[in-house]
Amino acid sequence: MPRRTRPNKERRALAAAARDVRRDQLRNLLDRLDRTTLTPDEIAALRAHVEPLLAEVDQLRATVGGQQSVMRRHHEQLDAAHRAIEEAEQRAEQAEAALERDRAERTRLALAAIHKADTTPEPQP
Repeated sequence: MPRRTRPNKERRALAAAARDVRRDQLRNLLDRLDRTTLTPDEIAALRAHVEPLLAEVDQLRATVGGQQSVMRRHHEQLDAAHRAIEEAEQRAEQAEAALERDRAERTRLALAAIHKADTTPEPQP
């Protein structure tokens, strides 16, 4: 996925200033529209301000949709990883229990063999 570089402070400041100017002009045009009708030049100016905003909103929505999709995939991968970890932990616990049972059985057999050796009479010549 391509990485975008962050705009520097100067570019951000210029973009913010341009947005502020557009907002002020839009508010002025909307105020005039409340009081009277707009001239053809004012209508063109309003459209010139609104069209780029609509395009920017569409682009931002597409970006957000893509980010949400990426987040959803990462969430699914994380869930799968958690399930795999839980399964591995269960297998480890089962293996430890089986090992403990095996050790206990070997110990029991060894003690039984020792006991049998101690209680078996020695053959007489």
